[in-house]
Amino acid sequence: MNIIFKEDIDTWIQEFNVYEKAIIFGKGPTFKILSKDEDNNTNTFFVCINDTINHIKQCELLACNDLESFDKIDLTNLKYCSNILIPYHPHKNFKFDSNINYNHVIDKIKDYFTGNLIIYNLMSSRKNY
Repeated sequence: MNIIFKEDIDTWIQEFNVYEKAIIFGKGPTFKILSKDEDNNTNTFFVCINDTINHIKQCELLACNDLESFDKIDLTNLKYCSNILIPYHPHKNFKFDSNINYNHVIDKIKDYFTGNLIIYNLMSSRKNY
Protein backbone atom coordinates (compact mmCIF):
# COMPACT_ATOMS: atom_id res chain seq x y z
CA MET A 1 0.00 0.00 0.00
CA ASN A 2 1.31 3.43 -0.97
CA ILE A 3 0.21 6.33 1.27
CA ILE A 4 -0.26 9.66 -0.53
CA PHE A 5 -0.09 12.85 1.52
CA LYS A 6 -0.38 16.49 0.42
CA GLU A 7 3.26 16.74 -0.66
CA ASP A 8 2.78 13.78 -3.04
CA ILE A 9 -0.53 14.83 -4.58
CA ASP A 10 0.84 16.57 -7.70
CA THR A 11 2.69 13.43 -8.81
CA TRP A 12 -0.40 11.31 -8.14
CA ILE A 13 -2.68 13.64 -10.14
CA GLN A 14 -0.47 13.24 -13.24
CA GLU A 15 -1.68 9.63 -13.54
CA PHE A 16 -5.18 10.85 -14.43
CA ASN A 17 -4.36 12.65 -17.67
CA VAL A 18 -5.47 9.55 -19.60
CA TYR A 19 -9.13 9.92 -18.56
CA GLU A 20 -11.65 11.96 -20.54
CA LYS A 21 -14.44 12.01 -17.94
CA ALA A 22 -15.45 10.71 -14.51
CA ILE A 23 -18.56 8.97 -13.24
CA ILE A 24 -19.30 9.17 -9.51
CA PHE A 25 -21.37 6.34 -8.05
CA GLY A 26 -23.34 7.21 -4.93
CA LYS A 27 -26.35 5.66 -3.35
CA GLY A 28 -29.79 6.93 -4.18
CA PRO A 29 -32.54 6.60 -6.76
CA THR A 30 -30.29 7.48 -9.71
CA PHE A 31 -27.70 4.80 -8.92
CA LYS A 32 -27.02 2.60 -11.92
CA ILE A 33 -24.50 -0.22 -12.26
CA LEU A 34 -22.14 0.36 -15.19
CA SER A 35 -19.04 -1.35 -16.43
CA LYS A 36 -16.21 -0.02 -18.55
CA ASP A 37 -17.23 -2.39 -21.32
CA GLU A 38 -20.56 -0.59 -21.74
CA ASP A 39 -20.60 2.46 -24.01
CA ASN A 40 -16.81 2.38 -24.48
CA ASN A 41 -16.10 3.71 -20.98
CA THR A 42 -12.41 2.76 -21.06
CA ASN A 43 -11.39 6.44 -20.79
CA THR A 44 -13.79 7.09 -17.92
CA PHE A 45 -12.65 7.36 -14.31
CA PHE A 46 -14.99 5.49 -11.95
CA VAL A 47 -15.37 6.94 -8.44
CA CYS A 48 -17.29 4.95 -5.81
CA ILE A 49 -18.69 6.48 -2.67
CA ASN A 50 -18.78 4.13 0.34
CA ASP A 51 -20.30 0.72 -0.35
CA THR A 52 -21.17 1.36 -4.00
CA ILE A 53 -17.88 -0.44 -4.65
CA ASN A 54 -19.80 -3.64 -3.84
CA HIS A 55 -21.56 -3.14 -7.21
CA ILE A 56 -18.94 -1.39 -9.36
CA LYS A 57 -16.02 -3.73 -9.99
CA GLN A 58 -13.87 -1.32 -11.99
CA CYS A 59 -13.54 1.48 -9.46
CA GLU A 60 -10.42 3.66 -9.73
CA LEU A 61 -11.17 5.69 -6.60
CA LEU A 62 -13.13 4.76 -3.48
CA ALA A 63 -14.05 7.71 -1.21
CA CYS A 64 -15.11 7.10 2.40
CA ASN A 65 -15.33 9.59 5.27
CA ASP A 66 -16.52 7.14 7.95
CA LEU A 67 -14.66 4.26 9.54
CA GLU A 68 -17.89 2.23 9.58
CA SER A 69 -18.11 2.42 5.77
CA PHE A 70 -15.47 -0.28 5.61
CA ASP A 71 -17.72 -2.59 7.64
CA LYS A 72 -20.33 -2.38 4.86
CA ILE A 73 -17.85 -3.05 2.06
CA ASP A 74 -17.03 -6.52 0.84
CA LEU A 75 -13.30 -5.96 1.30
CA THR A 76 -12.42 -8.49 -1.41
CA ASN A 77 -13.71 -5.86 -3.89
CA LEU A 78 -10.75 -3.66 -2.95
CA LYS A 79 -8.49 -5.80 -5.12
CA TYR A 80 -10.13 -4.12 -8.15
CA CYS A 81 -9.63 -0.60 -6.77
CA SER A 82 -6.41 1.34 -7.28
CA ASN A 83 -7.03 4.35 -4.99
CA ILE A 84 -8.84 5.02 -1.72
CA LEU A 85 -9.50 8.55 -0.45
CA ILE A 86 -9.99 8.90 3.32
CA PRO A 87 -9.61 11.64 5.92
CA TYR A 88 -6.69 11.71 8.32
CA HIS A 89 -9.36 11.37 11.04
CA PRO A 90 -12.27 9.35 9.61
CA HIS A 91 -15.57 9.87 11.39
CA LYS A 92 -16.66 7.24 13.89
CA ASN A 93 -20.33 7.12 14.88
CA PHE A 94 -20.91 10.06 12.48
CA LYS A 95 -18.54 12.45 14.27
CA PHE A 96 -14.93 13.46 14.71
CA ASP A 97 -12.90 11.44 17.20
CA SER A 98 -9.26 12.46 17.75
CA ASN A 99 -8.43 8.87 18.75
CA ILE A 100 -9.41 7.56 15.28
CA ASN A 101 -7.07 8.10 12.34
CA TYR A 102 -6.24 6.61 8.95
CA ASN A 103 -4.27 3.79 10.61
CA HIS A 104 -7.57 2.32 11.79
CA VAL A 105 -8.63 2.07 8.15
CA ILE A 106 -5.29 0.51 7.22
CA ASP A 107 -5.88 -2.16 9.88
CA LYS A 108 -9.21 -3.04 8.21
CA ILE A 109 -7.99 -3.10 4.59
CA LYS A 110 -4.31 -4.13 4.70
CA ASP A 111 -5.01 -7.74 3.70
CA TYR A 112 -7.12 -6.68 0.69
CA PHE A 113 -5.79 -3.41 -0.73
CA THR A 114 -2.43 -2.75 -2.41
CA GLY A 115 -3.05 0.58 -4.17
CA ASN A 116 -2.73 4.24 -3.20
CA LEU A 117 -4.27 5.43 0.07
CA ILE A 118 -4.84 9.18 -0.26
CA ILE A 119 -5.07 11.00 3.08
CA TYR A 120 -6.71 14.43 3.38
CA ASN A 121 -7.95 16.79 6.08
CA LEU A 122 -11.68 16.59 6.73
CA MET A 123 -12.94 20.01 7.82
CA SER A 124 -14.86 18.58 10.77
CA SER A 125 -11.65 17.21 12.30
CA ARG A 126 -10.60 20.66 13.53
CA LYS A 127 -6.99 19.60 12.91
CA ASN A 128 -4.72 20.28 9.98
CA TYR A 129 -1.86 18.02 9.01
